[in-house]
Amino acid sequence: DYFNRLFYWYNNSKLYHHIGYLLAIQDNNFNVLKNIISNSNVKKDIFQEWVFDQIVESIKNVKLDNLDYEKNKMDLHKVFLLHNIIATDNLNSAQKNVFPFNLYKKIKNEKGWSIEHIHAQQSKEIKELKAIKQWLSDTLKAIENIHEIETESKIFDSDEKEVSVQSVVKIDDALRDEIKKMMNSETINYNDFNDLRIRVTRLFESESVHVLDNLALLAKSDNSALNNSIFPVKRNKIIQMEKEGKYIPLTTRNAFLKYYSEKDIQPFYWSKSDKQNYFTNIQETLKPFITKES
Repeated sequence: DYFNRLFYWYNNSKLYHHIGYLLAIQDNNFNVLKNIISNSNVKKDIFQEWVFDQIVESIKNVKLDNLDYEKNKMDLHKVFLLHNIIATDNLNSAQKNVFPFNLYKKIKNEKGWSIEHIHAQQSKEIKELKAIKQWLSDTLKAIENIHEIETESKIFDSDEKEVSVQSVVKIDDALRDEIKKMMNSETINYNDFNDLRIRVTRLFESESVHVLDNLALLAKSDNSALNNSIFPVKRNKIIQMEKEGKYIPLTTRNAFLKYYSEKDIQPFYWSKSDKQNYFTNIQETLKPFITKES
């Protein structure tokens, strides 16, 4: 009887993904599964509704607009996990796709998961010479063919309405030459390097560093390889990781490849519109599960 129930849940896409999420967010899977089984002695539609309600309960206090990297890492993890699971389930109508809970659990049990900044935060400093050289090499490779960036900023017009203003930032050969010269030096002044790193990071910088629209779920081991990198470097590394067969969560991959962007005119910059589109996709995907304020 238990086998038949599990077999049915496994082959029902909604139950597979919904129950899978409930098991994935808890450490004691066996007790969670026992509780799910004990509540399954009802009609199938009633049971499906109960499972759905358990997901709603798990994120009932989550407000997407208020999530912060420093304060809400556990809630962010739940949101990104659920976003990935439901996004995978939504693909199922076109082809047979299932969220790889086995890979998720394997990474969780080995080195764990972390929240990655899509665009680098500036606070972290690099001190080791090997890491400095790697940063310079990765950055030079990423920007060698980038000559300008179209940036976006928000201002208030004469009617006090917020409007978007676009501007073009030039990346000249002098900056590339400076990176190349430092990379080829036998000794590197730590202060000179960090001054250069901050200047490069600011070129690709966009606002709201620690909030939902600039964050994604990634394995800790992969996250450490991306730390301090500007967006085009991270994008290149995500593509390389996938080529090497590493598991990159669906919506993390989609964000770095700018899948949610309406028009990808510059794949090397994480713009305000990119952030808004990404946030909107998370919001729409999770809308059925997020309870409205009373």
